[in-house]
Order: sequence, then structure tokens, then C-alpha cells
Amino acid sequence: MKRGFEMAVTKKQLLIQILGLTERQSVELEKEDLGEFESLLNRKERLFAKMKRLGKDKAGEREEYLPILTELIALDEANNERYHEVYEELRARVKGVRVQQNAVKAYNNPYMSAPQGGILFDKTSK
Repeated sequence: MKRGFEMAVTKKQLLIQILGLTERQSVELEKEDLGEFESLLNRKERLFAKMKRLGKDKAGEREEYLPILTELIALDEANNERYHEVYEELRARVKGVRVQQNAVKAYNNPYMSAPQGGILFDKTSK
């Protein structure tokens, strides 16, 4: 009986750690630091893997950490929406930079942007 209690406490502790990482992800998304966001995501995945190794819940154990799980799901959904917003903003910026780079190339070398025609003189026939 004691082992089951220890597992529930451990799962609850892991969920609390995951919730903390998810809250930090929200902060990193506001700063648009996707590198740190991804690092935190990898850490969360490792904690979820630890939870999975602990095994299935016994009757009544889930109610112990259900409020944490509910908060985690809500925060994770909000982070997911914000991530897609930030991703689209950054994608639009990158597209704008590429357009500007192409404009600079065309300005610096106008002959490369215009199609070049040519005249061929056939000297073999007289």
C-alpha cells in the first residue's frame, strides 16, 4: 500500500514540475524566444516519460492531482495558440526580409533582374 502512495506523490510532484515548465514556456513565448521554448518542451517530454515509467494509476490516485492536470492542460492549450501566433509572425518577417534581399540584389545589379536578349551574328554564311 505504501508503494502506491509513493507513486501518486511522485506523479503529483512530476506534474507540478511540468506545470512550472509550462508557465516558463508562456514567459518565453511572450519574449518570442523559441529556442528556450523548445528547450523547455524537451525537458517536459523527459518528465512525461518518467511519469509513464511509473505505471498506471490506481483507483482514487488521479483525483489527487486532477486540479494540477486541468490547469496544465488549459495553460498548454493557451501556449499552443500563442506559439502558432508567434510562429506566423516570425514567418511573415522572414518572408519580408527575403523580399528585401531580392530587392537589394536587383538594385545592386540591375542586369541580373532584367531578361537579357542577345543578337547572334552568323559569320559562316556570306
